[in-house]
Amino acid sequence: MSLKELMYDLGPIIEKLEEDYGAEFEPVEEQARFYPTLNRVVERSLHRMQTEGEGHMPDLMVEERVGGNAGSWNGHYCLGANFQYDERGEILHFDNIQHVPVELRDYKSGTLRVALLPDRHRIVGIRLHPETTDFARQNIETAVNLYNASKENSRQ
Repeated sequence: MSLKELMYDLGPIIEKLEEDYGAEFEPVEEQARFYPTLNRVVERSLHRMQTEGEGHMPDLMVEERVGGNAGSWNGHYCLGANFQYDERGEILHFDNIQHVPVELRDYKSGTLRVALLPDRHRIVGIRLHPETTDFARQNIETAVNLYNASKENSRQ
């Protein structure tokens, strides 16, 4: 699913947020006019979260142990998905640090806490490097929110 298709699926969610909070939320696509890197950064991060491939989240999740440090969330086992990201918040690679390519090891690292629900995965926590900029944090959080929304919408 492309980011543009996903944004159409998020329309009802954005309308509900506007209704609940009385604020106008701009879809990522609209924000991209003001922050040209936002759309591409979020789209590439989301791609690494959703698709299989070396350094992508699904491949790491197959190998990762559930429970352990990630514990559980609302009675569901969790796993930790470690990743490297750049100064813009683009997720570059998912893997445990000992398996990250040498050229990516100097980038900041973070961890997504992923709950394994019966019908989908849901990211329920994010841990980022303390020196992460607000812009990078926003891009990562946007990718996480889009990931969770796409998983929720795909089961309906």
